[in-house]
Amino acid sequence: MYTETVTSENETILPADAAAPGLEAALAEIAENTRIQAKSSRKTLIWMRICAVLLALILAIIATVSIALVPKTVKLVNELDALISQLSEDIEVITSRLEKLNIESLVDDVDKLLDSLDPVMDGLKPMMENIDRTVTDAHESIGTALEKLQSINLEKLNQAISDLSAIVEPLARLFGKR
Repeated sequence: MYTETVTSENETILPADAAAPGLEAALAEIAENTRIQAKSSRKTLIWMRICAVLLALILAIIATVSIALVPKTVKLVNELDALISQLSEDIEVITSRLEKLNIESLVDDVDKLLDSLDPVMDGLKPMMENIDRTVTDAHESIGTALEKLQSINLEKLNQAISDLSAIVEPLARLFGKR
């Protein structure tokens, strides 16, 4: 039995049993609640440690993925830049060749040839050579332009775009953009 004395506000000393008849029950309840709280605190501590370890693991994975993806992304961007630059150069070449073709001049030469066919048979041969040269040059220009267009590797361009999309999509999900 509890034998200490309890002091009231009036400084009267009473035996513990007389001062609080349910004190032992209250102390037992407090002891039980303290034990439950300690158990709960231990579980909370364990879960907090698990969460901290998982968070550290997630951060390590994010860092590793970021370190691995950045060089690939830079490489893909550089490849895309090179492909776009090559495509731009090819378009400029095609445009300049088409401008040099000068179809109006070719049509004028044909008209002059038809007009002068009857009166000047001797002048026909040089004009035909001129037209032949023009057509040959045009044919070569068109052939070169077609070769340039065919040399564009669309599969490589599509692959580079697909690779870039595959890299950017996990990053977007990682930062909450999707």
